[in-house]
Amino acid sequence: MSKEKEEFCLTARSVVIEGVLRRCRIFSGLSLEEIQKLLPCTKLIYLEKDQVLFRERQPVLGFYIMICGSIMVYRLTGEGKEQPIHIFYPPESFAEACLVADGYPADAKALLPSQVLLIAKTELQNLIRCRPEIALRIIGLMSNHLRKLVDKLDSLSWKDAEVRFIQWIFKQSPIDNPPSTFIPLLIPKKILAAELGITSETLSRILAKLTNEQLIRSEPKKIIILAKEKLLKKLEDRFEEASPFNYQ
Repeated sequence: MSKEKEEFCLTARSVVIEGVLRRCRIFSGLSLEEIQKLLPCTKLIYLEKDQVLFRERQPVLGFYIMICGSIMVYRLTGEGKEQPIHIFYPPESFAEACLVADGYPADAKALLPSQVLLIAKTELQNLIRCRPEIALRIIGLMSNHLRKLVDKLDSLSWKDAEVRFIQWIFKQSPIDNPPSTFIPLLIPKKILAAELGITSETLSRILAKLTNEQLIRSEPKKIIILAKEKLLKKLEDRFEEASPFNYQ
């Protein structure tokens, strides 16, 4: 590779990384000069489908920002099955809490061909000493992750499978979207079922039931919402029935 071409590739790489860092909430308030100081402590990582990013208890290298694809953080059950904790998509970041830990608390792997940006632990800790507000942003993101986990535990504890699935639909497609829309399925249905805490067979039955009711249409790579208002009404009715505070 010629010197000119190599310099062009390095410049292009820096521009891409600067853009990724600016989109990350943690670094949103940094100046261009401060962003550029971060570049040496970053590393682009490419992952094939099902390739492991890190293992539980592996020494922490830093935290990650999604660029493309999807990453599943999960734990292995006693039977060796993967239990998803959360699935991350661009431009989310994850593993921020590991900056103050010696090892990762769970496993992580790519569900699709993916690219992430690693922010090295030691260099980021040095930056936090100069810009302590970054630590507050990290705490805010950790709090958001914790809230999602609490919501998931709450859902698994008392909401039935159909309620969980319909709630998932509205998380992917906000209520104020057009009445007829679709949700791309970026992950296998068996992974979606595991994330919802149900079996693949149960998910298939729910999809068939909602399809028969003409509320959705399930296709291999997407779910088409046919009647969003009716689906919302069904969720409200089932939510009321399932509520532990409903004593009637």
